Amino acid sequence: MKVLHVEDNVYKHMNVLKQLKDMRISDVTWAQSFEEGKAKLEEGHYDLMITDMSFPIRFGEVENDDAGDMMIDLAHRIHPDMPIILVTSFRMKKDGILGVVHYDPDELWENDLRDLVRMVER
Repeated sequence: MKVLHVEDNVYKHMNVLKQLKDMRISDVTWAQSFEEGKAKLEEGHYDLMITDMSFPIRFGEVENDDAGDMMIDLAHRIHPDMPIILVTSFRMKKDGILGVVHYDPDELWENDLRDLVRMVER
């Protein structure tokens, strides 16, 4: 499975990556900004995108709270059938995606992510 992970927080990226590797998913591309994620989406096909809600538009800039929505909208236009999982510290629901994982390093979030990824693997 080929996964695009859009996340600017290195620690959070490493936690998500660990869960994917534990599931024997090693083909993971990391983008740290909207522009980088956009370029990756335009370059090729992914079986799954995992994204945060808030990250910079361009690498090195401050976080933009609209970046996640922009990334999801773009992904729907470029790869309309690609499943999307939102991993965010915000407690929220989002229509039009596979699911939302509430990320809190002090809580158990890993099984929620694994369950959603397994849905894509089927």
